[in-house]
Amino acid sequence: MVEPINRNNAELVLGSRMLHKKNALQGNMPFYKWVGNQVLTFFQNKLLDTNLSEFHTGYRAYKIAALKSIPLSKNSNYFDFDTEIIIQLLDTKARVEEISIPTFYGDEISYVNGIKYAWLIMKTTVKSRLAKKQWLQDDRFTYL
Repeated sequence: MVEPINRNNAELVLGSRMLHKKNALQGNMPFYKWVGNQVLTFFQNKLLDTNLSEFHTGYRAYKIAALKSIPLSKNSNYFDFDTEIIIQLLDTKARVEEISIPTFYGDEISYVNGIKYAWLIMKTTVKSRLAKKQWLQDDRFTYL
């Protein structure tokens, strides 16, 4: 995952389960998570004018200098903080590379409230675009 950063080709590398969407299901990703991931990613791509295969992966590598350029201390302490980081890096024109990763779901239990998570993701994404247009003050996204 760090190779694109080491080659100076990216500031953010995302390990995506969705580059080959059916592989995620074959790795036992629950269908509702698979659909939810794609729906959220679709709307985020539209709002942010991006073309990522997946915003909601936990596999990420960052260039330290890129992280130093964004206001991390302003970000959420909930599961939406990772989306804030992606949006902030996109807004600073950071280069993003996605690599395919395998999907494996075992017997672990997730305690993330999916409805709350989806709501926060969409609210954050919309607020970021309003702040970028200077229609809303939001310290997470008005630092540029």
